[in-house]
Amino acid sequence: MDAKYIRKQLTDKKIKVLRRYSRRLGGSPFVPLSHKILMPGERLNFDVYLLVKEEKKGEGKFLPYVQAGEVLKSEWIELLQGVGIDRLYLHPQDLEKVVAYLNNHLQTYSSREEPPPEQMYLFREHLHFSLHLAFSSPKMGPHINLAKDMVGNIINFLEKDLAPWKLISEILYKDYNLYSHSVNVSLLSMAMVVFLRKSKGDGLILGLAGLFHDLGLTRINKEIDYNKEGLCQEDWEILKDHPAVGYKLLQSYTAMPEEACRLVLEHHENADGSGYPQGLTLAQQHPWTRLMRLVDAYDSITSHRPSGPGHKPFAALKLLQEQRGPKGPVFEAETLKYFIRFLAFT
Repeated sequence: MDAKYIRKQLTDKKIKVLRRYSRRLGGSPFVPLSHKILMPGERLNFDVYLLVKEEKKGEGKFLPYVQAGEVLKSEWIELLQGVGIDRLYLHPQDLEKVVAYLNNHLQTYSSREEPPPEQMYLFREHLHFSLHLAFSSPKMGPHINLAKDMVGNIINFLEKDLAPWKLISEILYKDYNLYSHSVNVSLLSMAMVVFLRKSKGDGLILGLAGLFHDLGLTRINKEIDYNKEGLCQEDWEILKDHPAVGYKLLQSYTAMPEEACRLVLEHHENADGSGYPQGLTLAQQHPWTRLMRLVDAYDSITSHRPSGPGHKPFAALKLLQEQRGPKGPVFEAETLKYFIRFLAFT
């Protein structure tokens, strides 16, 4: 089936579109793409797909919605919006083409004195796709350098006089997976640094650490990460090693700042010293570890998973405030207080 036929089927309401990708669909390689970053009137050099439900099997199937060589029309995007669809999908083989497409799109905003809020969607998707490329590449160095440039651009955007705090909340991915969670942690961490009026250097360290903090999970069985509640002790020990695995991988790249590597290693250390992998006390941790730990936990429990929806922000904050380890609160009180103030602006 070609894209023209699929669009006609959607217009005539003859196909049912799935709004969310479920892992139950079976290990698909397709990557979500926000249609907000596609530019009507421009010819695409990559295919984008729609996730539809197969009535007989009750499963999802990816079908072409716009094919390479077609000029994107605004009515095709309006059609998606009309049925409540906020994303399309692309094949990983086209990731580099899409990153180049985003770079061209971003250049159109570079000369503007006041870039529009839509630019943050471009930043988010750029980080998302760049992370896919980095994690799948045998040499991450060039991708880390690209990520550093993008993190710097995002910090500059957030430091504008009217920082778009509400926009940060709007652009966070709501469904959990390794890549979306990593981008969320990176964006929240950078926004918190700007909110606290800390230096751009601090923002760069936290932005990169947030983006790569779960790199070690790419070296363990995915089922272990997705089924944390029912893990046996052996699998739990494997999971607890992922910060050290990521740290060792990143240390081999001079492009990654040492402080960011350290935050990757420490992002599961608790305020009471009961965390892993080193069991560091608060005084032994990097000063930004407490923020990384908090943001990581917050995004994890507010994201939707196949097992159920995420917690609402207020409920999530209550859970974080109440969580205690053997010797005291898991999260440092002062950091939690500022994070609550930050969220009040989003």
